[in-house]
Amino acid sequence: MANRITKRQTRVLDHLFSGTSEDEALEKEKVPQVSYRKWWKEKAWVDAFTARIESCRRKAQLVLCNYAVYAAAKLVQLADCEKEAVARQACLDILAVKGLFDEHEETGVTDETKKVKVLGSQSSQAILKIIADAERGANPE
Repeated sequence: MANRITKRQTRVLDHLFSGTSEDEALEKEKVPQVSYRKWWKEKAWVDAFTARIESCRRKAQLVLCNYAVYAAAKLVQLADCEKEAVARQACLDILAVKGLFDEHEETGVTDETKKVKVLGSQSSQAILKIIADAERGANPE
């Protein structure tokens, strides 16, 4: 059991990664703070928690990658807008997001021979802003 977490610990992780606060998760599972603090000294707990964090990061990257095409198309559409300010801003945003495809972007290594391109933080922020504006129905000016 040294390499695995308990069912109780798994339930606490499930609560934590479903949006429940630490205090609420511990209360729901009746875990004393003292026990919880001890968990953080256990390699199995820390590894399980870290694995969940990495899983969330991968999921977020996938969402951003899936919206990259939509965001790029929306920018191109806005670049053709009759309002000069909107078109100019869209062109500037296209140039800023262009970094998404540049070689200097961050690279994640999946094994020793295979590299996978991941979004850099600037590209991710630009895409999130475009998606948020589109979902709000914002008309840039």
